[in-house]
Amino acid sequence: GFNTYFSAPSGANKAIVSGLDGTATRYYADRITFNTLTSSGTTQTQTERMRITAAGNVGIGNTSPSSLLTVGTSSNTEITIGDASGNAQGRLRFLTSNNQKNFQIGFNYNIAGGLEFTRSTAAGGSTFSTPDVAIANTGNVGIGTTSPDEKLQVKGNICINSESTSTATTDIDKIIFKKAHALGPGTALYTLGEIRSFTTGGYTGGLDFYYGKNTGGGSYASTFGMRLSDEGNLGIGTDSPNAKLEVKGNFKIERSSIAEASEITMEAGEFDIKAHSAYKMRFFTGGSEAMRIQSNRNVLIGTTGATNTRLKVVQNVASEWACQITNTAASAYGLAIDTSANTGVYSLGVYTNTGTGFYVKNDGNVGIGTQTPDNPLEVVGVISSADAGLQKSTFANVGND
Repeated sequence: GFNTYFSAPSGANKAIVSGLDGTATRYYADRITFNTLTSSGTTQTQTERMRITAAGNVGIGNTSPSSLLTVGTSSNTEITIGDASGNAQGRLRFLTSNNQKNFQIGFNYNIAGGLEFTRSTAAGGSTFSTPDVAIANTGNVGIGTTSPDEKLQVKGNICINSESTSTATTDIDKIIFKKAHALGPGTALYTLGEIRSFTTGGYTGGLDFYYGKNTGGGSYASTFGMRLSDEGNLGIGTDSPNAKLEVKGNFKIERSSIAEASEITMEAGEFDIKAHSAYKMRFFTGGSEAMRIQSNRNVLIGTTGATNTRLKVVQNVASEWACQITNTAASAYGLAIDTSANTGVYSLGVYTNTGTGFYVKNDGNVGIGTQTPDNPLEVVGVISSADAGLQKSTFANVGND
């Protein structure tokens, strides 16, 4: 039904109470309240649901609203926008003066099933175009993108601003990567790694990289692995690198995109360089190739042409020796050539621009001017001596060929 009540002049009720179908509106001198009525026998009980104060503040489920709209009290509060049976959009706008851009929170507006936060296109405007922050229907958050593929995807720069005022050399902020225990996230979380910023004296600094290490007994600790210093040096296993790359400990560089990898390894004090058996190794100085080791293990210095000799040295400078071997130790030896296992013809050959020079055959015969000496010493040409002369008795046999 519908009822109207007038309060006594001295009473608290100063206006009208009206009701329809179990509802009532009560007017006071300092407020308007909206109530629901419940009946139990002949007793009716009014419960306040909303009020408008003399200041114009509206309270829903709140009897002392301190702002234009206050919803709920200390109990759990829930507000529903839209209808689950439809596919409507929802928007909440925050407007200010023309000096600032306005904001809009939208649902299912630009992103299907997503929540978005968008600035107006102009200061004081009411046009909202591209969202700045989006929460996709997958739960992924995008900043600067409306289609995030990961839990957090940012298009643009990111700044981590530390509030530290330390002037010491110390770690400042860090990003931590953790993993759940195999038994479930509620069991434990293990640190897989950390990226920490550090300062050197408070004004310069760099980045430290830590990894999670099993230290035994179920204990896991963040262990230092690498530092990018304030001078741009990278230290692996050291926090004070003095070169662009400094490694403390063993290291290995490997190319594994082919069946047989090429690698550089240092381990247990040994330094190894390994090339694929089908490829050569080249060494450069001043932008030019200085030496190469062919796939057949032959070494070429000063030349890139193919060779069948184990070592080939080419010099193209006038009045310079192509190769020099010096032993400065006392009672030292010079050059030793061992062909004791040689079953070929020659052990040593020295060529001249005429093609014939000095040869030592594998049978021990020495030829000067001939490649085919049949005697222990065979000379083709004139023998000249600056001494008084050659003593005939020196030779067991002297012949004229």
